[in-house]
Amino acid sequence: MRRLKGFVTVLCVIALLLSGKVLAEETLQSGDYEYRILEDGTAEITKYNGKDRDVVIPSQLDGTTVTRIGAYSFLFRIDLTSVTLPDSLTSIGEYAFIYCGELTRMIIPDGVTDIGDKAFASCRRLESVAFSKELISIGNGAFSQCGLTSLSLPEGLKSIGDLAFESCMELTSVMLPKSVSDIGANPFAYCVNLIDINVAFGHEYLAMIDEVLFSKPDKRLVCYPCALTQAEYMVPDGVRIIGDSAFYLARNLKSVTISETVNEISSDAFHGCGIKEVIIPDSVTCFGNGAFRSCADMEHVTLPQNLENIEESMFEDCRSLGGIDIPDGVISIKDLAFSGCWTLNDVDVPDGVKSVGDYAFAVCESLKTITLPNSITSIGDNLFAYCSDALIVEVGQGSFAEEYCRENGLKYVYPEA
Repeated sequence: MRRLKGFVTVLCVIALLLSGKVLAEETLQSGDYEYRILEDGTAEITKYNGKDRDVVIPSQLDGTTVTRIGAYSFLFRIDLTSVTLPDSLTSIGEYAFIYCGELTRMIIPDGVTDIGDKAFASCRRLESVAFSKELISIGNGAFSQCGLTSLSLPEGLKSIGDLAFESCMELTSVMLPKSVSDIGANPFAYCVNLIDINVAFGHEYLAMIDEVLFSKPDKRLVCYPCALTQAEYMVPDGVRIIGDSAFYLARNLKSVTISETVNEISSDAFHGCGIKEVIIPDSVTCFGNGAFRSCADMEHVTLPQNLENIEESMFEDCRSLGGIDIPDGVISIKDLAFSGCWTLNDVDVPDGVKSVGDYAFAVCESLKTITLPNSITSIGDNLFAYCSDALIVEVGQGSFAEEYCRENGLKYVYPEA
């Protein structure tokens, strides 16, 4: 889903560019390049129109020094096999080389200080990158879905963006320098062969504990490497946050114990994880969307008693989840919360729940009975889409839930006196 949304975003931007609705400063032409003049008098390349497979980008265009490769400049140039960047370069913009699928190696000149969001995303054959010694920041998803096998980031690098190296399927080892002070949502999510992360000894901001990467300032578990073989893991005491996509696709992991110091489980934290059962302590008060999405083997979950919201897609596609005890304090069940829970049987939505979102129980093929309380005042579209025709909904007489069932042709009964 995340990749699909990203692809749609790219297509929308392309459409705007082609329609002329995205208009920057005056565009100039020099040979195969379109460019514009920046405020400092240097040039930013905005588009390459040539047909060469091996491109050497000049350090000057019409006598003006090239310092930046702009956004989308080489977008979808699937014919490119090599690109030589000029030593004058200081910045590579967002999406600059996205979908250049034949690139195998990049040398980032030492003057470059920042690489923008998704700059080299989906360069699937990109196996090797020599990074600039002056590099300071790597943007969100900058090298996602590349063919990198190992990664040694330069000393001096300060910031690594969200999902910066996501889905680099061949990546096995990573070396993080002592200079990194800001690390986003798991930069190595869905790196299915990653087993070895190395952090400089005495690092001020990062720590490795039992082969797992942590951020010290916010006491956040950042990355549990996908390829670790252990079946059980205990989140250490002192950890406050299980970060976005932290355990993404950790298929070997069958059981996790969450420390009572944890108060937040972020979006997609356990997405696609192999866990079969999880007990979430009452200390956890905040969940992100899709926290346990696609945990196909998960059979049982114990939710914190002070939980108020079951967030969007929280248990979507948890196909083995046979039952769920929803705590009495819950007031909302959001969109797609239990969608695709094929084996979910009987559900009792507690009194106090006020809203249930779109498709919240859709594609729950085994769902036979569900109780919707009188407290509900809002129900989204297609609540039980693609559920069994045998589904019976228990509702209060004269309730909002009864009206919803009647309007949507659902079988319903009143509770026994």
